[in-house]
Amino acid sequence: MYLWKCWRDNRFRFIVFLILMVAFAWLVHMQVLLQNKIMRFTLSVDPELAREYWRDLSEQIGTGFFFPCLFTMALGSSGVGDEYARGTAEFLLTRPRSRRYFIWVSWFTGALEVLTIVLTFVLLAFLAAIYVTRILYTWRFLVMVVPIFLFAMVAYGVIGLMTALQRSGRKGYATGLGLLVLYVLVYDVLQLRWGFHVPRPTDLMHRFSELATDASGVHSSSGFPVVAIVGWSLFALACPLLSQMYIDRTDV
Repeated sequence: MYLWKCWRDNRFRFIVFLILMVAFAWLVHMQVLLQNKIMRFTLSVDPELAREYWRDLSEQIGTGFFFPCLFTMALGSSGVGDEYARGTAEFLLTRPRSRRYFIWVSWFTGALEVLTIVLTFVLLAFLAAIYVTRILYTWRFLVMVVPIFLFAMVAYGVIGLMTALQRSGRKGYATGLGLLVLYVLVYDVLQLRWGFHVPRPTDLMHRFSELATDASGVHSSSGFPVVAIVGWSLFALACPLLSQMYIDRTDV
């Protein structure tokens, strides 16, 4: 029942973001190449140039990961915390179901929507690269879904946590966005001024960009950056867990 409510409340926003993601992929990855017949022909007959195009595309996706993150962040502001602003929290959270049920169902619904948007982002670039170059350079390209989805869920979780703490989707979105921007500024200052390394999304994106175009398996011999993936995953899961702990201890 609550799963359907989450989908119904978010469906318009989700569809709009999905359309925007398709439009972004079209403008960045597809439109110019599809209209430029000379470039398309050159890529289709020059294997080395085609491989270079695939490598460049994986880098572009890696550096442009914040676009799907930006679109999916707003989904986090419509979680259980926003039920207070809508005036439905008293009805929902006093039902026989536990409060954790509502929190995790909301989070799971949002995770599926985020995954759909990220898959669309990567798959459109992947299919466009095949069409333009006339070769399937490597299926490893699809591995870019992993880090983009991971960081989209980090952003989604932060916004969801702030929404729960402030009991308002609008305030939670503003505060969460401010915290994410502050993190970017802090790790730049710490690294540039004191040489202190702080985990950065771009580090993981660069590693996955290498894996995405490694048809020979040279770069993948050392495996995935497991520590970074586990660390960011735990952080993403900690956000709804903290939301649960807070809402469990508050009066409606």
